[in-house]
Parts: sequence; structure tokens; C-alpha cells
Amino acid sequence: MSSFTKQLKYRKLKKNHFWHRQMYEILEQFEYITGEGDIIEIETGFILDFASTPWWIRWRYPAIGWYAKAVAVHDKGYRDHDSKLRLWWDDIMKEGMEVLARQAADPISKEMQKTIDTFYWFVTKFGGRAWNRKPK
Repeated sequence: MSSFTKQLKYRKLKKNHFWHRQMYEILEQFEYITGEGDIIEIETGFILDFASTPWWIRWRYPAIGWYAKAVAVHDKGYRDHDSKLRLWWDDIMKEGMEVLARQAADPISKEMQKTIDTFYWFVTKFGGRAWNRKPK
């Protein structure tokens, strides 16, 4: 059974310029255990931007929402690759979002399912640029 191990704790980092994307730092390590039993660790100090939504849709899908933990796992995967394929990380984000949505309401509400489907569509169609950055 998929699950997150701890509460998400983060802090907002100072922006150097107003046009730079807002970045955040994870304050306490947490893990995501996939449906297949893989353990993905998001370490203390990991820097991320959460959901990289275009400016014109942030009113609907802000960087940090109910889906933040799943997006953090996805950011970690895109940053490190960890010998997994891009689609695997996209699928894990979707799975994690479904876990979080079920915690809020079981069965998953239509609104949350629409958010999950929208995020998944965007990362599968437009995530290539972020994926192709050199892993750290």
C-alpha cells in the first residue's frame, strides 16, 4: 500500500529577483513508499519549487496545494533520476496524488481527480525540458 511517512515541513527561501521562481527547502526528511514497495527518500535540505505551474494558471493550481508531497517526490525524481525512467516518476507523482486525495475523501472527489489528471497530462507532455537537465 502506497504511503507517505511524515508530515511535510518546508520553508520558503529568499528570492534573488522578483522574476525568479519561488524555491523552498525541505526541513524534515520524509519518505514515500510506492505501491510496488520502493522507498523514495526526500532528504532534509532538498531544494525544490513544488508544482511548476505556468503563471497564467497558478490561481487554479498553486505551487503548494494538497498535492505538495507528491510533487516533492516528483521533483526529487526529476532532479536525481535514480536510474528510473521519466514516465516512472510521472506515474509515481500520479500515484502519490491519488494517495493524498484518498486521505482527504474516499472515493476521490471529481475535483481532485481532475487536478490529478491535469497534473499528469502536463508532466507527461511538457516535463521533458526539466527531465533533460543534468541530474545532480
